[in-house]
Amino acid sequence: MSVIIVGTENLEKEIKRGVRYNKHGYDEIDSRFGRNYIHLIGATKKDVAMVCQANGVDNKKLHTDIFNECNPIAKKIGGQIIKVVEDMRRVKRIIKREKIKLKQH
Repeated sequence: MSVIIVGTENLEKEIKRGVRYNKHGYDEIDSRFGRNYIHLIGATKKDVAMVCQANGVDNKKLHTDIFNECNPIAKKIGGQIIKVVEDMRRVKRIIKREKIKLKQH
């Protein structure tokens, strides 16, 4: 079984600090994560569209609008520059807002 924990850049640092200072429970958490952390680049426009689709937002123009509203940043990946959204919490809030708007109409 796999579990994905999404957090800010600070999450790994806080867990490692808890282990270093021998705070209760932190070594257990770090151990359960295999003491391994994978840093992701963020969500591409396609990723955001798939999240929208999975949550019942089907309008492709709205997918683009949601992506752009999340202030994507340009990152260089393998010699290519792509735009990504780093904060999926914002995507979540905007999708919720759009679903509420759809229900009202």
